[in-house]
Amino acid sequence: MGSNPVAEKWDEAEAYKQQLEQDKKQLEQELAEFDTWQKLLAQSDERTAQIAVLNADLDLLKAQLDASVERGEQLQNKINALTQEQDKLAWRHTRIEAERSRREDLGPMFSNLKDLPHHPWLGEPEWTLEHLDERLQNYQADCRQLQELHRTLQLGLQSLHAGGLTKFQFSEGDDVEWAKILDFHRILPKEKEALEKRARSAVISVVACLKQLKQGLEAFKGRMRDFNRLISQRQLSDLKVFKIEARDDIELVKAIDTLLSTAAQVDSGESFDLFNQQSILDNDDVERAKKYLFDVGNRQQGLRVEDLFGLEFVIGKQDMSEESFEDIDSAASHGTVLMAKLVTGLAMLYLMQHKAKKIRTVCYLDEALALDSRNQKSLIDIAEQFGFALICASPAPLATARYCVPIHHRNGKNHINRQSWQILLPRGLNS
Repeated sequence: MGSNPVAEKWDEAEAYKQQLEQDKKQLEQELAEFDTWQKLLAQSDERTAQIAVLNADLDLLKAQLDASVERGEQLQNKINALTQEQDKLAWRHTRIEAERSRREDLGPMFSNLKDLPHHPWLGEPEWTLEHLDERLQNYQADCRQLQELHRTLQLGLQSLHAGGLTKFQFSEGDDVEWAKILDFHRILPKEKEALEKRARSAVISVVACLKQLKQGLEAFKGRMRDFNRLISQRQLSDLKVFKIEARDDIELVKAIDTLLSTAAQVDSGESFDLFNQQSILDNDDVERAKKYLFDVGNRQQGLRVEDLFGLEFVIGKQDMSEESFEDIDSAASHGTVLMAKLVTGLAMLYLMQHKAKKIRTVCYLDEALALDSRNQKSLIDIAEQFGFALICASPAPLATARYCVPIHHRNGKNHINRQSWQILLPRGLNS
């Protein structure tokens, strides 16, 4: 098919029409803009004045805005400062409340504090309420310090009481007691001098007592040597050797010797220096000796000569070496031990007699049959040598008897008649 010329022209006409309409609208718009421009030109001066006014208003607003920003910063700073002050005040309030809840001045020692003797302090500075927290803290610290001082003073009093200072213990209160103690402290030099004199006298007495103890020990050993010489000349059963020796308590005697030798060597020549800590500081032997003597003395409530030694029984039989025993009962047979005890007793009685007043004494021996005939005869001879008449009692006849004394019973009583005594002689000696 061929194209339609009419339609094409119609389309071209429509397109041209639309173009013309657009051009018309463009021209109309330009005319309207021209009219507006003309109006604007006519109103140019008025708008210029308005612009000037608006610019002035704008500058004013900018200035006010800047001022408001600065004011806002100032207000914010004030808010921050007030917030900090509020926080600080709240913190102080918390601390004050905490201190109020644990007040240190509610104890009994503070109840009559103001009534106690004191010196008023007139120099107290003024302080404001904002320092209440700090002042309360200081006040609480002062209360605690006062309590600590009170405890320290109490412990001090207890220590003084334990140390022996009790003469003011029953005063009208701790303060009165402390006042008396302080007054006493002022006269301590004189008290010290008096105590030193007493101590010097006491220590000199102690040293003299130690010398007496040592001399007593030596004297006892001398008497024991005399005793041993006395019994060594007598036959005791089958023993070749029988003696009693005093064995020193080595540690105790050594302690006494140490103190006595040191007392003799001190530079001042006074025995008091022996117990003076300032004169003998580094002598460990002296310190040990003193401590040991104190301990033994306290334990035994004093020292006696018999505390310085122990007895040992030295026994030796024929063809046998000597042996030492602390208990005589375990040293030999029963008969030998009994004989040793009897001879020892007779010898001691003999040594106890006054040498210038010789007397003959009767000794009674019960259960004499416990000794064999040989020992009975030996004991009778030894008793006679020592000046004793030995009366032996036995439930059975004794072969060593020299007299037989009948005992008569009459009217419920026992009677002995000298004329009824019977003299007994060994067989073969009758004349």
